[in-house]
Amino acid sequence: DVGFFVHVSPNTLADAAFLSEFVDFLLENEDLAPHLFFEFAQADAAARTPAVAKALARLGEAGFRFSLDTIEDTAIDPAALKAMHVGFVKIAADLALAGEGGAEGFADLRSKLARAGIELIVEKIESEPVLLELLDHDIDFGQGFLFGAPRLSREA
Repeated sequence: DVGFFVHVSPNTLADAAFLSEFVDFLLENEDLAPHLFFEFAQADAAARTPAVAKALARLGEAGFRFSLDTIEDTAIDPAALKAMHVGFVKIAADLALAGEGGAEGFADLRSKLARAGIELIVEKIESEPVLLELLDHDIDFGQGFLFGAPRLSREA
């Protein structure tokens, strides 16, 4: 099984006609749900309109899950995210290591998300010293150029 994180831009969310067709297409192809995770910036998720929230809720109820990235505020409400069908939160390595509350704050965030069934992914891991420091904090998932440059899922 392979899953793909698909970034959704704020322009896509703002285009009501496209979003409606997009949701309809995905609902007709629910077998894609286990393999696609739609990713939004934290600020875009917070600024979503009621119409966008309703469209995303329809996808979530059909089994699609979402990912929150570009985290700027670590005061995250895991229950609210779970209600939005968020399954993943991506936090930059530098924020994870030096954010509010330091290592203790990061451990608390990781614990809160885990209790809500939300996976934490540390991103932008670009050096071995950063990776070693993160491993001291029991991270389960990480991504970044240290692990290789992005590439096609299969050769064209």
